[in-house]
Amino acid sequence: MPTTSKVTTFDYDKLTSAEKQFVDLYGLAALQAGIANAESPAAPPARSADKPAAAFTIIGKEQRDLEGYKIVTGRARFTADIYFPDMLYVRVKRSPLPHARVKSIDTSKAEKLPGVKAVMTYKDIPEKMTAGGRPILASEPGLVGDPIAAVAAINETIAEDALNLIDVQYDQLPFVIDAREAEKPNAPLALSTLKNNLAGTPFKATRGDVSKGFADADLVVEHVVDTQDQQHVAMEPHMAVAKWDRDNLTIWITSQYTHSTAASVAASFGLPTSRVRVISEFTGGGFGDKAGIAFPYIWLVTLLSRKTGRPVRYELTRTDVFMEATHHYPVYQTIKLGFKKDGTLTAIQARSIAQAGAYSPFAGFLASDTLSAARVQYTCANISLEGVGVITNTGVAGARRAVGEPSGVFALELLMDEAAEKLSMDPVELRLKNLNETGDPESKQPWSSNGLRESIVKGAEAFKWKERWKGWNAVNSGTGPVKRGVGFMALASNKGSKGPPMTAVVEIPVDGSVRVVQGGAHIGGSQRTTWAMIVAEALSVKLEQVSVTPPDTAFTSDTGVVAGSRATKSIGLAVKTAAEDARQQLLVNAASKWSKDLKKDVKADELEINEGLISYKPDASVKPLTFAQAVASGFVIVDGQLEVNTETGVVRVLDVLQAHDVGRVINLLTIRSQVEGGSMQGIGFALTEDYIYDKATGIPVSANLDDYKMLMINNTPKITSLFIETNDAVGPFGAKGIGEPALMPPAAGIANAIYHAAGIRLKSLPMNPKKVMEALKKKA
Repeated sequence: MPTTSKVTTFDYDKLTSAEKQFVDLYGLAALQAGIANAESPAAPPARSADKPAAAFTIIGKEQRDLEGYKIVTGRARFTADIYFPDMLYVRVKRSPLPHARVKSIDTSKAEKLPGVKAVMTYKDIPEKMTAGGRPILASEPGLVGDPIAAVAAINETIAEDALNLIDVQYDQLPFVIDAREAEKPNAPLALSTLKNNLAGTPFKATRGDVSKGFADADLVVEHVVDTQDQQHVAMEPHMAVAKWDRDNLTIWITSQYTHSTAASVAASFGLPTSRVRVISEFTGGGFGDKAGIAFPYIWLVTLLSRKTGRPVRYELTRTDVFMEATHHYPVYQTIKLGFKKDGTLTAIQARSIAQAGAYSPFAGFLASDTLSAARVQYTCANISLEGVGVITNTGVAGARRAVGEPSGVFALELLMDEAAEKLSMDPVELRLKNLNETGDPESKQPWSSNGLRESIVKGAEAFKWKERWKGWNAVNSGTGPVKRGVGFMALASNKGSKGPPMTAVVEIPVDGSVRVVQGGAHIGGSQRTTWAMIVAEALSVKLEQVSVTPPDTAFTSDTGVVAGSRATKSIGLAVKTAAEDARQQLLVNAASKWSKDLKKDVKADELEINEGLISYKPDASVKPLTFAQAVASGFVIVDGQLEVNTETGVVRVLDVLQAHDVGRVINLLTIRSQVEGGSMQGIGFALTEDYIYDKATGIPVSANLDDYKMLMINNTPKITSLFIETNDAVGPFGAKGIGEPALMPPAAGIANAIYHAAGIRLKSLPMNPKKVMEALKKKA
């Protein structure tokens, strides 16, 4: 009898633009479409012939960022470099309370301060205008840090002084800062406009009969896990500059998706999108926090510029960023697994509560992402999963590198490790026994590639797992206060999928150079170099012949957001397709020229391109054409291991190995950098980073880089990257994304290694010295 499955559905046409972006990026839209066609599932995608690495001239090699010299010499133009002679500077007065109503606001003294050119409050915001549903200036602040009043002055010092002259009186309202409390029926409402604090429809996924699955199990394990609130802390703080020229608006922002901002602002101001130009030449890191999200500060500079008739600039302080930008949301999870004696999974049950904060643009979908691994990573006939997003008076939840999956994988892989011990199985063997290598169980869609088994096997071999793990009897076997242990985890990520928009144009001007016109952002991961390498490989030209445009909505196509690990796969496919089309047109034109010159019928398939020269294969005596000659003839194209100190509770990571199925390596240097950077962010997620609220007042107490503990360069362990190439059927040259999956392994791996070293299982992140010492005392 076939296993029945059910997954919560949604009406795509009724979603906001932010929600559509979320479900498109993270596979929910594809899952729903696949389920609708599950009775006639697609055949496995056809793969192109798998070429050896030596067959490629550009990709698979180490390549420094083509624009790296601009960054290190200061020639790269970030938004912080945008100045105008008559520019005004913005500072914002923010709510000191987590939930309140503005009773009165007096700006008269601030308006009279010399140098102040404009002051705005909620009374000055056009009716019904919001920043993607968030108040631009709030009359009812929903979190500490909500913007209340804004000042534009001739310099930041005067603007800051003016803020101190604004008198705001509040009526404090009840607040709630913990999603577990906010979910309860009698909890205070986080916002007065709500009927309850639940965000959207809870996500549910069922398969088979989970009660029977547990009844059939020889072993049942269960635990409760929580993960913390984090901010992205990109090196470049948020900022924006706005300048009106009559009815035309130009905005410079720090962004992963300029076209999204252009569309949102144009809609708010009743302008055609063609009149709103958004530019972001270089972005100093984003990790999802700058993914085209509608932030109040973008609307503020735009409104203040229109009001004053001058360019307006707002560079957020780090504390401003902590309070206004988005956060990786806390998640509270209960998960239960059932196994037969041989390690076969019989049932998975999980519930996830995602703390969405005050105005998350995709609050109703956050919990579903934490449950992704539980649904698809392992083969299991019986599952019951439920996830709910809950609105609270805390920082706005957003998409931080891998979104909810790091929290979900942490919960799942800790419990898999615990089960392995109780089954007296090697944790590696337990994962290998249960891997889902077929495809999505609900939509019946096959994987375009799946190298997880090979990644586990080769990764364990490279790490010398058997030799270093030494079995469960080795747990807590070290002598002295500093104990060493090793940990293992596995993951399957929904990030890096192919999704629209995917547009690009390859131009070959008359000088024979190659220009790639696309709107994808450069956010520090050498994205434009990756796209240039793909185009160079597709056109068979030298890399230095190719240039890639920065995002500028007036001139570049909507290539989609650089997030969701889609830059290589989706945007890479767009530029590869455009390059292949350009190549074919170039060959057809060259064939036409030679047909005339040689007085014979020359076919395009008789020609080849090598290092930018077009050759006629049947006759080596015919002098090859350069791209410039082809264009000049009338053709223009426009289209690990760690140690635990049991006396101090300090955990030090010594050795990390990540093995990933990447489909195909494009740039060996930058893909290593992604894994190394992801490892460090993942270790910070595991051990140190925590955005903490005072429970009594709802005020954040770590909204700065003194109290919010980031890992420093001296904390970097040995990091080894192992890449499994499976020649993905969809990605450009078989490549897949790696940006987000690289963050996911450390937390569960470290937790399992802490158990191996010291015999304590930690279920709450971050695993800081206090929690380690508390666990050691309980164990003693």
